[in-house]
Amino acid sequence: MKKYWICDRDHMGQRTGNYYSVELPDFCVTSRGGCLWLSVDNIHKSGYREPAGCCMLHTSELSAQRAALS
Repeated sequence: MKKYWICDRDHMGQRTGNYYSVELPDFCVTSRGGCLWLSVDNIHKSGYREPAGCCMLHTSELSAQRAALS
């Protein structure tokens, strides 16, 4: 299990400015185009559902913070 950070999304799919950490096994992570993606569906706290392969994973908290605020 490895720790990753995900930018939170509101019910419309827009970034909220918040992020959270998750620990995931290797089979849940896909590398595509030099970035890491969640290979299973993700349901955000707001109820927004991101399909598999659409949720970007960050390997550092600083990276997630920058993405969440951009």
